[in-house]
Amino acid sequence: MSKPKHTPGPWKRVPGTKTKLSRPDGTMVYIEIGQTRLASIDLCGTDPNYSIHEANANSRVMAAAPELLEGLEGLCAHLKQDKVLDFEPERLKAYELARKAIAKAKGENNG
Repeated sequence: MSKPKHTPGPWKRVPGTKTKLSRPDGTMVYIEIGQTRLASIDLCGTDPNYSIHEANANSRVMAAAPELLEGLEGLCAHLKQDKVLDFEPERLKAYELARKAIAKAKGENNG
């Protein structure tokens, strides 16, 4: 595995405050590492079709991104090393999906 170009984790999800643009049930959530704010997410914003539950779930996925990437890279390395990919179609499919996600996270494709 090469050195990541993104800010290394762990990232954390930190509740914020209401904003002028938020719906009454909307608030800000921040993705941070230490005292550094990496992202500000307006939960719900002005879109009435975007639920606060979905926005909270999205922010949890964002905060877990560094660990997810590291875990996928490790699993892929072990699967490839164990040479089980040729014999088990389900593992091959999962491996290919993981490799695509890794490439997307690293900017190695157009996705």
